[in-house]
Amino acid sequence: MRHATIGNARTAGLADRLGAIRPGYKADLVLIDLNDVAYLPYNSAARQLVYTESGRGVQTVMVDGRIVVKDRVVKSIDEDALRREVVSLMRHFIADYDSVVKSRKAALPYMLDAHRRMWEPDIGMNRFVNRAR
Repeated sequence: MRHATIGNARTAGLADRLGAIRPGYKADLVLIDLNDVAYLPYNSAARQLVYTESGRGVQTVMVDGRIVVKDRVVKSIDEDALRREVVSLMRHFIADYDSVVKSRKAALPYMLDAHRRMWEPDIGMNRFVNRAR
């Protein structure tokens, strides 16, 4: 938690303005509902925040002292208008995406073959932890 707060502020050269809850500092705070299933059983705030918090437990968010999420509701934007805008953009995106997929169809077998050949050479180690030898 220290690295995510004051540590990041120091790295950015802003330790005199960020990274702590003090008068005159920029206040970005997230209030988490510890009754969320991600914290049951509660044993380590840092570990559970990193490994289990999906955003579902976020109850209130303050950015520079201004509440932008309260009681799990975004206050800084009109979410309904955003949803309508995304829906209208998706119509064009889907049409464009379909045309791109069709235009690239001839190249796909060659791309897949190149991808497969990239994984063939034994480089003396696993490229990913979960990759079986």
